[in-house]
Amino acid sequence: MSERNPWLVNLTPVNFRRGEWRPEPWNEALGDNQPNAWVTITLPAEECRSRVLRVGTSGDACLCELGKVMNPGKSHSYQSGEALIVRRGVDGMNREIWSPVSERELQQQEAIERFDATERAAAAEKAKEKELAERARAQGLAEGEVGSDEELLRVVGPEKRGG
Repeated sequence: MSERNPWLVNLTPVNFRRGEWRPEPWNEALGDNQPNAWVTITLPAEECRSRVLRVGTSGDACLCELGKVMNPGKSHSYQSGEALIVRRGVDGMNREIWSPVSERELQQQEAIERFDATERAAAAEKAKEKELAERARAQGLAEGEVGSDEELLRVVGPEKRGG
């Protein structure tokens, strides 16, 4: 109902307005009056108010410095003052929360990105080899024969080429 009526938009609680709010990095020169530089992070069994150090490009992830943590050691291992990457999410009540990103998830993401990069490089190399083979066929060369300077550099290498 609030989407249609602009007078009711303020009646929607802030936590339920998903994706509207964007964090801003903390600026030491401005002091404590920076409401957009604070994020409430949902840790296991507690919530913690934290200062935003850096914001991701999408605005849905940021690097934070944890504030006061009340239950270290009982239900989690996060300490006050620790730098932590957090991501915007949705909890069971359909409200917006900020929760920490695990180290394992970051490592898996890096592994996936490395795998994708090596696959793209291998595909590009294969396409180049195919193109050179097609050029050699077009020139009427047998497999293994060298025709142009580009193919000579590929087969012999720049250091062994006479000249």
